[in-house]
Amino acid sequence: MFRNDTEEFLFKNPYRDDMSDAERNFLSYIIPAMALARPNNQYTLDEIIERMKADDLDFFKVPLAKSSVTKETVEHGILGGIKEKLKVLDPRRWKKLS
Repeated sequence: MFRNDTEEFLFKNPYRDDMSDAERNFLSYIIPAMALARPNNQYTLDEIIERMKADDLDFFKVPLAKSSVTKETVEHGILGGIKEKLKVLDPRRWKKLS
């Protein structure tokens, strides 16, 4: 479903035929969600999905952001820093895509 390089994740194109329905559904949701969350995003959800369908790529590249655990630990303490980093995994904080 994905491959990890040193600087980026490579996600399979969900509009290809070589994956299960569960993988396709997940990637069709998560790739546009990540694109919408980018700070310099200039596209709407529909535009992102249309661009994904139009691209004849096997993989989509998602750059990894470097962050400082030290900064979070100094600001929030050890447990607070861990909680702060794990907030991105809380589905209640994700934007609705539909």
